Amino acid sequence: MNKAVIFDFNGTMFFDEDKHIKSWYEYAYQKFGVKLKDEDFIYHIHGHSNDDILEFLTGRKFTLEETLKCAEEKELYYQKLCEEDKENLHLVTGLENFLTLLKKNDIKIAIATASMKPNVLWYIKTFDLYRFFDDSNIIYDDGTLSKGKPDPMIYNRALEAIKANKEDTIVFEDALSGIQSAYNAHVGMIVQVDDIRRKNQIGFQPECKYLINDFTSLPNGIYEFLKINTK
Repeated sequence: MNKAVIFDFNGTMFFDEDKHIKSWYEYAYQKFGVKLKDEDFIYHIHGHSNDDILEFLTGRKFTLEETLKCAEEKELYYQKLCEEDKENLHLVTGLENFLTLLKKNDIKIAIATASMKPNVLWYIKTFDLYRFFDDSNIIYDDGTLSKGKPDPMIYNRALEAIKANKEDTIVFEDALSGIQSAYNAHVGMIVQVDDIRRKNQIGFQPECKYLINDFTSLPNGIYEFLKINTK
């Protein structure tokens, strides 16, 4: 069975925590009158679906139409913040080379993100993701994910999409809920990604094998797991 790698996106492939924090702070207060605290991002925002976040903010379930409308409102502001910061509008250092190496070695790859379609389309265009992925292996919150992270549903769906065995798969994640989701999916290895500039540090999580700050100089154990000879 071929090895596989699944990536979360936000905070893993693209370091955008500061933009998500600012946009959620402002949107939550302007839309719902809620003043978010730092710990809210660790436990209720990062890695969670928009539906779960909106329920946390308001205490009620939103319809798909309501969630899409709110997501579009918030994400337009988030995208504007990202586009204004041109210096940091790029994939995490070393990631493009790593993706090229995975493709060269026929490693199956996928993205499993809690983001909804408006942001996913923006990511595809902004970072030219079709160089490495296609629609079949970009898994996102399309309204049919009834359970968000930390439930394993999204990772199970990604595994199914690329026809990968869980024990042969590495997941790269950054958020508590995402790491728990991958752990609940019983994947072979979880690698924690942590931007050194990150405001809401969560510390190295015991479910993870390695902690990395970017995709340069990855631990040899990752290549050994994937059976990639880098010499």
